[in-house]
This record gives sequence, structure tokens and C-alpha cells, in this order.
Amino acid sequence: MNISRSLFVLAAVFGGSLSALAATRGSSEGSAASISISASGVVRTESLVKEYDEDGKTYDEESGVYYFKATLKRGYAYTVWTEGGSTNEAEKVTLEAYAADPKNDDDNTPSADFVEVDERDGNARFVLSADDWSIDDEDPSFSDPPSWTYVFKLSGTVGQKFTVSFRQGVVIPAGREDNPETISIGSSEARLSRELELGGAYYFRARLTAGRLYRFGTGGGTETISFDVAMDVEADDDSVAVYTDPSYAEDLFNTGIYVIPATTAYYRIVVGTTADESAAPFTLRAQQLPTRAIADHPATELNDEKGWTATCRPGYRNDFTKTGAYDEIIDEDLFVFTAAKGERFVCETAGAATNLLLCVYDAKGGVLAKNKTDGVSQNVRAAFTASAAGRYYVGVCQDLADEFGDVPAYLPVRVTVAKASTLTDDFDAWDPADDTAAGASGLSPLPATKGAAPEAVDQTGHGPHRLGRGDWADVFMIGARKGVTYALRASVDAARPSANTLAAKVFMLSGTSERAVAAEGDLNPGSTSPLTFTATANATYYVRVAVAEGAGLDSADYTLHAMAYTETGDALGILTVNALGAPTATWSLDSETVKYPAGASVLVSGAHTVKFAAATGFKAPAAARVTVAPGAEPTVVTAYYSDTADPADDTARGAKALALKNVATKQTRTLWKDDPEDNFSLSGKDGQFYDFALEDVTGDAVFTITNATPTAAHPDGVFARGVTAVSQLELPAAKTKYYLTVHHADAAAPKDGSYALSGFYANVGMVKFARTAVTARENAASVAITVNRTAKDGRVRVRYGTVAGTAKPGVDYVAQNGVLDWANGDNKAKTITVRLIPDLVPAWESNKVFSVELRPFAEDERADGEYAAAFTGGATCAVTLTEVSRAGTTAASSYAAVAPKRATVAKSETAGLETGSFFGVLAEDGAALTNGLPARASLTLTVSTATPAAISAKVALAGKTYSFTAKGWDADAAEDAAVRTCSLRQVQRVANVSYTNTLTLAVTAGRTETEGDWLRAGATAELEMNVPDANGKGVQEAIRYVGTLGRNNAKIQAYLDAVTNFTGYYTVALAPQGTPAADGVPAGNGYLTLTVDNKGTVKVAGVLADGATKPTASVSGAALVLDDASANGYALLVPVFMARTPQCFGGTLRLYAREDGTVVVDSTESLAWNSDLAAATYANEEGFRLLLNPVGGWYDKVVNLQAYYLTRAFEVETATAAELPAEAFQIGYTASADAEANGTGVEVVGDAFATAKKALVRSGTLNDLKASVNPCNVQVKLTRATGLVTGSFSVWSESKDGAKQKEVTGFKHAGVLLLARDAFAPIPEEVAVAGTATKALSWSEKNPDTGRTVSRRWTWSAPFNILGVDQGEPDWWADDWGEPD
Repeated sequence: MNISRSLFVLAAVFGGSLSALAATRGSSEGSAASISISASGVVRTESLVKEYDEDGKTYDEESGVYYFKATLKRGYAYTVWTEGGSTNEAEKVTLEAYAADPKNDDDNTPSADFVEVDERDGNARFVLSADDWSIDDEDPSFSDPPSWTYVFKLSGTVGQKFTVSFRQGVVIPAGREDNPETISIGSSEARLSRELELGGAYYFRARLTAGRLYRFGTGGGTETISFDVAMDVEADDDSVAVYTDPSYAEDLFNTGIYVIPATTAYYRIVVGTTADESAAPFTLRAQQLPTRAIADHPATELNDEKGWTATCRPGYRNDFTKTGAYDEIIDEDLFVFTAAKGERFVCETAGAATNLLLCVYDAKGGVLAKNKTDGVSQNVRAAFTASAAGRYYVGVCQDLADEFGDVPAYLPVRVTVAKASTLTDDFDAWDPADDTAAGASGLSPLPATKGAAPEAVDQTGHGPHRLGRGDWADVFMIGARKGVTYALRASVDAARPSANTLAAKVFMLSGTSERAVAAEGDLNPGSTSPLTFTATANATYYVRVAVAEGAGLDSADYTLHAMAYTETGDALGILTVNALGAPTATWSLDSETVKYPAGASVLVSGAHTVKFAAATGFKAPAAARVTVAPGAEPTVVTAYYSDTADPADDTARGAKALALKNVATKQTRTLWKDDPEDNFSLSGKDGQFYDFALEDVTGDAVFTITNATPTAAHPDGVFARGVTAVSQLELPAAKTKYYLTVHHADAAAPKDGSYALSGFYANVGMVKFARTAVTARENAASVAITVNRTAKDGRVRVRYGTVAGTAKPGVDYVAQNGVLDWANGDNKAKTITVRLIPDLVPAWESNKVFSVELRPFAEDERADGEYAAAFTGGATCAVTLTEVSRAGTTAASSYAAVAPKRATVAKSETAGLETGSFFGVLAEDGAALTNGLPARASLTLTVSTATPAAISAKVALAGKTYSFTAKGWDADAAEDAAVRTCSLRQVQRVANVSYTNTLTLAVTAGRTETEGDWLRAGATAELEMNVPDANGKGVQEAIRYVGTLGRNNAKIQAYLDAVTNFTGYYTVALAPQGTPAADGVPAGNGYLTLTVDNKGTVKVAGVLADGATKPTASVSGAALVLDDASANGYALLVPVFMARTPQCFGGTLRLYAREDGTVVVDSTESLAWNSDLAAATYANEEGFRLLLNPVGGWYDKVVNLQAYYLTRAFEVETATAAELPAEAFQIGYTASADAEANGTGVEVVGDAFATAKKALVRSGTLNDLKASVNPCNVQVKLTRATGLVTGSFSVWSESKDGAKQKEVTGFKHAGVLLLARDAFAPIPEEVAVAGTATKALSWSEKNPDTGRTVSRRWTWSAPFNILGVDQGEPDWWADDWGEPD
């Protein structure tokens, strides 16, 4: 028997009683569903069941529950929470979590309890923390069990569905105080959209870097709920400066702050609201303002050309509200200059009336020096030495106490950067030699006892000394003895005080390296203890004295007092040893190996031997035996070194040859009383200049330069006499040597001394024309003349200028003069380009000549260090302009050669004027049409000579052609009526409905052979048309059109004779009436070209302002009518029509002769351009209807444009950066106003347009667009034969933070050159080229009706013109060196 099946049957029969046998799953703690909780978590979705009473074995029908149980491990954290809850009490599910107690014995249950955490939306969350478990390492019996079963009870309404999650670990929603959301903040603004958590707050956590500026702000606040943002720190030692963001001043519902952390750490950012509002949506904007490379900061250039002083108005150190960046580089204001390695500079202000800060930076932005004072006033000064050749910066700003709250006064100051080597006004008697250890001043400390004051012992001292802009340090030396203590203190001159103090460094030399020596005390007057140090060896010790507040600042005039003593009170005396003649002379004492420099004093007593060391190039003196007595009176030993060239160089025969270079070299010599002279020899060379100088002179040395071969400039053979220096001396090549003789200034009273002869040559070379005669075709745009330099030492400048000959300025060439400048080290060829003036119209003349001349700068005009220019091969270049026209050519013959020939017919037409072919354009009479495509129509009429006449007409309208026919004219007209009329009908079917269209004609009658009758030929037309609507499902009924028709009279000889007044080529711009680019329609100037042949046939071509629509037409025998307003008595009427769905273009052009005879287009007779394409407009809602004014006239193909536009300056006129479409740029970028095609210069070169070659100037990681040449790469090409101008350009964009740039290419332009126009033209005379700029754009946008994202394509259009502004008639001879006629 199957027992399970039997039980099933019984249960079915006795279900009520058997249900009490067992609890259903989850209905009680005993039947709890078992789960295993891990770090990955468990999610269960169940429905509440009836709660089971395990004692009574019954179910509670009203109570819904679900029990889970899990074994939890000691030491771990756990979280359980519900989701999808409800605040409706009837639907709410509650949660309980507790340790199971199967024995009902609380003593054995774990101490770790779940704690309820606040939750919203009717949900519940319980957390058991890892540290809630009890663990007793000393007595494990007191610890919680290693694991335990915990029960999770969910309660509510029976059948209520719920979702509950279990996870190992603490799980709290991000954004709560206990679990702030960690975010990363970068230089691009992050926008974080969140909802407030419980308590009306949301917590973020971010690691902020010390000293960087961060910006936080809220968004989404409304009148109902506003948001604020605040900072919180995570550790006691973290601090942060918080400032209000002023850009939120007018936002009542949001707040913003700027933050500068003091330390790098994690910080909390809290978004909250005053209302206890959770789940409210908000946006946090967070950004770390980027830093900028110093090269990306705008800086004013300082140099020899622009000057080393500039006036500025110091402002903010960080003007981050404008720049979007924050760094240590001063923004207002910054200057930049170039320095060579080792150059010393002083940067300072003058005229300051407020507190300032000055900082000096290297090319990477590292701070080299900074100061807030000059020690005297509110001006600031700082100095530095360039560690490498390159770019350096100095910034000056107002020193604001609160750079966020305070506003700069922007008071003017002068900023100067000066080379310290040029600043000698603060030099004392020992400068500049004592700036280094090699020229250190020797101190003679006086013997004293410990505790004495140096200024009392050494009352005379060494001084006075002075430190300042050009003198940054004074170095003193002491011949120290081991075990002796030296004490130094300064005294100052009250007549020249300073708030700055002195600082001293004691050091020894190890080779060229300094080794610091420990010292105590203070050098400054009034110090508690003088500067003291004890020598640990017999050696030379050095003391460097500088201004403590910074290099380059002024000190008071000070005198340094020095004394010395021993701890045992030894009796000391002073030994001073002077060694003259050899700059590097040293001496030693007795058997010691220590060498002291010449001039050093040591403290010793008793008998000693002074030994003198050998010096290269000199003979050492003999040792001296001396006895030094104790006391303040020094024992002085003076010895003399003699140079090894003596006595041989006392005559020319023994002269030492000078091996000069193009850099200075030195020869150190002595010149004692018994040494009459030292002789040196050298050879001269053409094109070289020589500099000689006596340096480090002691005594009375001077020199004389002679040569046995005299020159015109030096007939006595003496090139310099009794001088201490000569500069840029020319020593031409000669057969004999030059002798430089150093001698006593007064041979009768010689003095002991020494000197260093410094000399170098500069191979300046010669300046010459590459060719002294050049030729150029007289119709060339310019002629180039090359000038060379044969060497490159030193700077050389020459002037150049044109000189009139048979060729005259203003007639044949444009006079000019200027300067060619070769810097030191430059010998590259330079080009002089002279602009020529071709014949306006080709006409024969003989060859003409002018010249270009070079001239040197006079001595008083040359800059320091500049050399005189010398020329070879002649200083004049002759320029011959060769004639290109054939002999006998005149202006009239030049035009006649291109004029069309007169057309003839074998037999002039004899027919009625009402017969033949007619053509014209019809326009809607009124404004009944609902779309623009059918607003214009063309009509072609043909009338036979038969009787009755066969009359047929074709109407082209909205892309379709409609045919009308009739037999004969209206019967009510007389045979000799001046006008013949008729009505033609046409039936069309639209959507299975028939409509009748009517064409009514009135045609002028007459005879073609009757003189003058043909000028009346033509017709008027009225068309009543049922125009199909745009979708072809109906019609726009009874639309009325009117127009005039012209007759083709090309078979009439009189017509052919008269039409020669109009034959030729025409350029016409189409100017839209009152249509700016901001309207989102094609707003540029389209164009047409017309060719009128000798039979009156007109061919029309062009491009409209969208860059894509290209109307064409061919009109045979265009109508010629009498016109009193035309200077030639006629007007030519040219019908133009185009219709291609969804647009039409058309109208009638009137050509007439203005008073000077030039044929122009009547600009008051507008053409229409209509489009039904919504996508052709930015709004994408409907098409457009434009009226275009035709501007232009006859196009002269003969004139030379360079001559025609001789006095005009050309530049591009087009959309500015502010007028460019935002869709042209990448998201996050906007147009840069630093570079625009608008305003780009254009030059007329011969018969072509030209722009400068694009050359970008880099500034750090960005381009300096303002300093760049043609940064938008504007290209302009003129096809001279047609007058068409085409090209392209780009625009620049920059990111919002200014840290990135992008060049946007793909902008095109097209237009025509206008050489004639009427007096009423809406395009002014200064517009030489009228055209259109276009850019095809595409983007995605949301359809407001459907909510779907769609792709858009649109062509942006704006005018692109080239302006030629007349500069007036110049003085053509002003820049010429010739004599005016």
C-alpha cells in the first residue's frame, strides 16, 4: 500500500484537522527558512504567511509573518534590510532581528545585537557591527560563542509581498553620515545628481590636496526647497578655509563655496536643506580648479626693444573667477623676459601706494624669489641669478589680506627689470671685486680679550660698505689660526639707515666648493653677542655678508669691526703679507703647507719665515724672515712678482704675439718702475674690429697701437695713443705687424703696478648686394633684392631706401626705406621686397630704372655694442623694369583686343512683332500662397506667323510644366491694333478633380522692319492658376500671377547693333534684405555671373547663400528696351528663373549704363528666393522667403588689380566669434575671441589675393592665438578671368576652464569680385568681394512633440566679404631717397 498517497487522500478529506500537525515554512521561528549569509549577499522575495502558534498548534488568520534564520560567525558584521516597502500602514512590512534562544535562557545568548538604522519609504534596516561581539582573550569562557543562530522576522498583512536582503558586512546607503559617498574631484566640473538621504542631508567624501582651490555648489533648489553645501573635516588636525562663491549671490535657493584645504586629507562635503526633507533631488557641482602652466598665463614681454619698464595696476594673485584656474602664479600682473645663464636681475616697483607682493619664477613656475617690501617703502624688490638660459617671469599683485573678500585698488605702479651688472650706483670702494671669494677684502682682526666688543677694539674697522640693487653680497677673508676665536660686528652710518638687517655666512673653500663653518651670534649692531667662530685649522676663512631680507635689497652703510682672542689669553701680533703683481699669488708661513692669499693677515708672534708660492707666468719673490711683535700694530711684508715675459718684451723685437679670438682673452703682466714697457704684436684683417682694455690696473699703465704702414685714417701710423681701452678699432690688413705697447703714462715718473690686457676681435664682415643689377617685368607684383653679410660677429645694421630714376614712386613702384638688422651670430641673407605698380591697362613704354641704396648708421646712431657697416661690391643695386607690351600698344587697343565682334544677319527679320518667341518670369500677385515654392514661374510663349496664329505657351511652376495653346487672337481686336490679346486655358487633374487654369496675354503688335518698332516688342501676362498644394492632395485655388515678356529680336540687325552696348561679363552679388545670420536662414551674399554675347544671349550661373543651390539659365535675345535713365539710352532685361523642389529662385535683372558709361545692375529690382524645406533653417519649423538685391555690374578683365586697388587696404569681414553657431563646437567648448577670420588681412598681389601663411605661436600647452599669424588659416583664391573668389577658414574654441583649445575646420566661403555697382547698392563701395561663409553642421536633439532624439543637419550661413578701404593718396616720394620731380 502507498502510504504517502493515502495520507494525501486523508488530508484532502480532513484538511481542517490535519493542518495543525505541522507549521508551514516561514510561519514560525521553528519553521524559519534557513539562509546562508555571505559577503555577496542573499536576496529573497516572498509573501507573508499566517503566523503559526507552536504552543497551540494553530494559525493566526490575522497575522502575516515570515521567519528566516541564519548562523552568524563571531567577529563579523551583518546587515539585513527590506526594499520596496510602503508607508501605508495596511501595506507596511516590519522587520525584527534577534539571537535565537532555544532554551529560553538569556544567559547563553550572544551579546551581539542587531541595531535598527533609520530607513525611509517604509523600509527597515538592521546592522550588527563586528565589534558588537564579545571576545575575551584572557578568559575565552566569557566570549560569545564562535557562531550562533539569529532569527529575522517580517510581519504584516497575510499575503503581502516583500523583498529582504541579507549581507555580510555593514551595508548603509551611500550618502548617509555613516557612509558618505566617496567621489573623485578633477579639473573638469562634475555634476552629481542625487536625492537627499534621511534627515534632509547627503554626505560626500573626497580627498582634497593642500593648497588647491575647490569649488562646490548645489543645483535644483526651488521656492519649495532650497539647498546649501558645507564642509566637514574627518580629523582634528585637518583644517580648511571656506569662502562663499559670489556667483550664487542672486540664487536664493542654492549655495556655493570655495574651499582651500590646509592639509591633504579626506574631507566631507554635506548637502542639506533647512527642511527635514528626504528624497529631494539635487545636483552637486564639484571641481578642483586647474592650475595653469606659467607659459599659459598672459604676460607682458620685457626686452631691449619694448623696454624693461612697464606700468601696470596690480590686482589679484589668483583671478580665478575670470581664468577658471588657481595656482601660485600671479595673474595680475605678470611679465616675462629672457635671461642668459648666470645673468643677475633685479625686479622692483616704483610709485606703490598699497601693499604689494612680488614673485620671480622660472620657466616651470618655480618660485625663485619673492618679497613684500624693499625695506624703505611700500614698493617691493627681489633679485635672482638665472641658473640657465631661458624664460623668466616676474609677477606683481596687491598683497590682499583676504583674496576672496577683499577687492584690489588697482593703483598704478611701474615695474622694472634690470640687469644687476648695470646697477653701480650702490657700489662701494671694494665693488664689484668683493662680490666673490676671489676678490674678498682682507680683514685684520685686532688682538683682544674674550668679552670685548669688536667695535670698541677695532674702532676703524673695514668700510664703509653698502649693499643694494647691484651689490648683493660682500665677501671678507681672514687668515685664521687654529684655536683662535674671531668676533665680528657691524656698525652703521646713521646718515643712510635701512630697516633691512645683515646676515653672515662663514665658510672655507675646498677647491671651488664652499664648506660652511659653524658660527654663533649676530653681526648686526646692538646684537647681544657678536658673530663668532673658532678656527679649527690654519687656513683662510671667509665671511659673506648679505641683506637678510633678500638679495638686491638696500642695507645701511656699514663698517665691519673684527677682533680675535684665544681662550688662554695668548699674546698675539698681526702679520700682513702683500704680494704684488700676480693676481693668484699665495704665501705660507714657515714649514706650513697652508697657503694664504695675498693681502691676508694672520695673528702670530715671534720670528717667522714668509714663503711665496710660484704663480703661472710670474717669477716668485724670495722668502722673507720677519719678527712679529704682539699688539695692534701690524708687521707688513710686501713682495713683488715679475712676469716671465720680462725683460724680453721691453722692445718690439721681443714682442709677444697676441692670439686673439672672437671672445675676450687676458694677458696678465707687471709693469714696475724699472720696466719701461711691454710689447705685443698682431696682424690686422679687413672686416674685423678689435677691442682692447687694461683691466685690474694698479699703477699707471696705458697702451699705444702703431703700425709702420700708415693709412689714410692714420697717416702717422698711430692707431691709439696712451689709452686704457679702445673699442671697435679697425686694423686693416697690412704688410707689417701692429704693435700694442703697454707703457707708463708718464715715463718720467713711473709707478709700480700690474695689469691684465683683455682683447678680442669681432669678424663683422662686409655687407653687399647679392646682385648689383636686377630686372623685373613691369607688370610683376614686386621685385626682391637680396643683401648678404659675409661674417657674423657682432650686431650690424644698415639703412636701405629706394632711389628714383626714370622709374618714379607712385607711378612705377611704391617707395620704401627701412633697416636691415643682423644680430650677433647672424649672417643670413636678408631680402628687400619693393612693391611695383604695373600699368593699370597695358600700354607700351620703354624700360625704366630705379635703384635701392644701402647706407651705414653714423657712430652716434649706433647702439651699444653695434658695429659700423662696411660695404663691398657697391652700395647700390639698379632695378630695371622691362616693358612687356608690344610696341604701339595703347589702353584703347588693349580693350579692343578683348571686345566681342559685332554680330550680323544675312537678312534682317521681317515679321509681325506679335509673332516669334517670348520669355519672362511671373510672380504671384498678392500673398495667397501658403508655401514659397510656387511663388515664381517662368513663361515661354511662341506665336507663329500663320493666320490664324498658332499660339502656345509653357509655364514652369513648382517643378512642373503646364502647356497652354490657342488658335488666333481675340476676334474683337482690329487688324491694326497696337496690342493683340488672347486667353489660353489648360485643364489639370489633382486628386481626381479637374481644375481649369487661364493664361491671358497682351502682346505688342507692329513690324520688325519698321524702324524702332522692335524696341516696343514684348507682352504682359496674367495667369490664374490652381496650384497643387505641397502634398499633392489638393490645390490652392485661383492664385494670380503677373509678369512681362521680352521678345527674342536676335534676327534684327538693329537689335544686334544696339546690344553691343551690353556685351561682356558681369559679376553680381545677391544681398539679402534685412536677414542677419542670427535668424537661422541663409544670410550671406550669394552671387550670379552673366555673360552677354553679341547676339544678346545671356548665360547665367551662380551660387546662392546656402552654398549648395546653383541657379543657371540661358536667355536667347534678352529684351532690349529704351531707358532714359541709362546713359546709353537702353536697358537690357534678363529674366532669371530656377525651380527645383522644394525651392524656387527668380526675377528680372535690369542692366543699364550709369553716367560714366559703365553698365551696372539695378540693385532696386529684387529677386526672390523661397524654400519650403524646414531643415534649411535653424528653427526647423518652416522654410524661408527671401528677397535678394542684385549688386554688381560689368567686370573689367583687363585692368591690373594691384594698380587698380593701389591705395586700398584689404581685410576679411565676416561673423565674429560671438556670432558663430554653438553647434560648430564640441560640447564643453565655446568660440575663442582670440582668433577670428573676421579682420584677417588680405593683400592684392598682381591679379590675385593673398593671405599670410598660418603660423601658430605656442605658449606652454596652448597656442597664443593673439600673437599667432593668421591662426584661422584664412585662404582666399581669386580666379581673375571669372571674378570668383573661393577659399576656407577655421575657427578656434576653448574649454570652459581655458585649459584646452580645439581648431574647428570645414568653414568654406565663396563670392565674387565687384568692379562696378549702381549708386543705390546696399553693399557699400568698400566691399570689394561679396560672398558667403558656410559650415555644414549636424547634431542630435530631442523632438519636443515625440520626445524622441533625432539627428539634425543644417548649413550655417553668414556674409564673407573682403573690404578694401581707401587709405587716401599718400605722399609717394616721402619714403624715397631720390629727388622729387
